Amino acid sequence: MSFLNKNIMSKKNLLCLLILGFFFLIIQDIYAQGKKPSKVDEYFDESGSLSSRLWYGGGFNLGFSGSNGFSAFLLGISPMVGVKVFENNNNFSIGPRISLEYSYFRGLGTDGNSHSVQPISYAVSAFTRYKVLNNFFAHLEVQQENRQLVTTASNGFTNFLVIGIDGKPITERVSRQNAYIGAGYTSGGVIAYEIMVLYNVLEPENSLRLPFDIRFGFTYKF
Repeated sequence: MSFLNKNIMSKKNLLCLLILGFFFLIIQDIYAQGKKPSKVDEYFDESGSLSSRLWYGGGFNLGFSGSNGFSAFLLGISPMVGVKVFENNNNFSIGPRISLEYSYFRGLGTDGNSHSVQPISYAVSAFTRYKVLNNFFAHLEVQQENRQLVTTASNGFTNFLVIGIDGKPITERVSRQNAYIGAGYTSGGVIAYEIMVLYNVLEPENSLRLPFDIRFGFTYKF
């Protein structure tokens, strides 16, 4: 078995252990609280319907950069919907999350001319959250990502867009799976902001991307 395969297996084993520990906390908390709903739950959720247990959130990315012959603009959004699974326990939530990212690159091409390219990337996720305390939560997420990458070249001083035979910058699409685990802080209240620090246990060893993902966003009724 190669070193890479052993490393992937160790990451998967770590993820399994973390998931088991995560759900152990959930079961322990449900048992401690019992089946009797709190007065706060009764006040805000008299019907017990699914719609009354939904919450909404989302984040956004906005960035500008420029160096070594390139200028870049980035805009991304990531809406999410969560459902509080148990009527008598608002700590445990599951739901979907999607992200859409638009980029604009401009720079010199390998043909000596100026070019621009606008790659679009997207991802679909399923997440689960558990409130450990009123303002802190654990977060697990599995994601299927489809990213459009721009092909570049460098002469050691300047980066260039690689131009294809059609006279346009070359891009390629890469599909991969991610598995994030981490924790976050929410300001609390009906409308709140949140910040999360997540670690991607499936990030390849030879990847230039950092395995950490820092997210900032807002929630409603979380």
